[in-house]
Amino acid sequence: FGIVGEAGTTVGKFFMFWNLYQICGAPILVGLLAGASSKEAAEESNQQELVSEAVGILRRLFHDCNVPDPVRSKVTSWGTDPYSFGSYSYVGCGASAKDYDTLSLPVKGLVYFAGEHTCKEHPDTVGGAMMTGLREAKNVLSMLKRRIGFRDGELDEEQENSLVDSEEEEQEEVSDDNDIGEVS
Repeated sequence: FGIVGEAGTTVGKFFMFWNLYQICGAPILVGLLAGASSKEAAEESNQQELVSEAVGILRRLFHDCNVPDPVRSKVTSWGTDPYSFGSYSYVGCGASAKDYDTLSLPVKGLVYFAGEHTCKEHPDTVGGAMMTGLREAKNVLSMLKRRIGFRDGELDEEQENSLVDSEEEEQEEVSDDNDIGEVS
C-alpha cells in the first residue's frame, strides 16, 4: 500500500509499504524509500531511527489499530551495495517493452532469468523482481516435472524420488560452482 507524505517531509521517504505475509507466510513488512530520501537514509548512521520513523508513519496511518514495535528489523542500503550501487534497468533509446521479454527467455531450458529487468509490467522495481522470481520458480518446477514425465495427477514414488534427487544434485552443483564465501 502506498501513502502520501505529510507537508514538509522528504519526497519518497516510506512512500510505500509491502506486506509479504501472503508471499512467505511470515509477518514481514517492507518500507520503501526512493530518490533523495534513500540517499539521505544511506548517510544516516542510526538505522534504528529509520525503523522508528517507519513505525511512526504506520501508527499515524492505522491510528485505530495497535501497531506494535517490530520484533526484528533490517535496514538495507541498496545505493551502497557493492553488487548494485543503486543501479536498475531502464528502457533506453531505441529499445522497447519487447526487450524485457527477450531478457526473460531461458537458455536451453536450463538457465532461467528473473529480476526487474525481465518485467515489462513493473520494470525497475523490487516488485517486478519479486514477481519474476515467482514466475521463474514456477517455470523451473514445470521444467523439472516435464523432465521426469510428470502429467496431471499425483507423482508416483519413483517420479517423486527422481525429482528430489534431481533438485539435490542441481543444488550441490550450484553450491560447488558458486562458492563465493560469506555474503553480508
